[in-house]
Amino acid sequence: MRRFPDGLLDTVCTGHDGFGGDGSFDTSGGYLDADVILAEAFDGPTVLLTADGLTVIDVVDYPGDAVSQEPRPCGHGAWTTCDTQSGRLQLWRLADRH
Repeated sequence: MRRFPDGLLDTVCTGHDGFGGDGSFDTSGGYLDADVILAEAFDGPTVLLTADGLTVIDVVDYPGDAVSQEPRPCGHGAWTTCDTQSGRLQLWRLADRH
């Protein structure tokens, strides 16, 4: 994570830190809200990270019949997943954390 506007390196989270093993980040992550970042491993799990230090909060546990591919943040604590083969789109949101 880089600071704005000077671009200095502020925090680093490696794929190993986020996913364990040899995991690496996909490019489809982003902010869900001011405090939480959604990130996906290549061919692996989706995790929630703290925005201030990139610490893993939790691994997203989708129900068995859910679409989990292509997670894209929408803001306001929500994101979508999409099955590009069937066109099925699902909307997800963070549970109330307060």
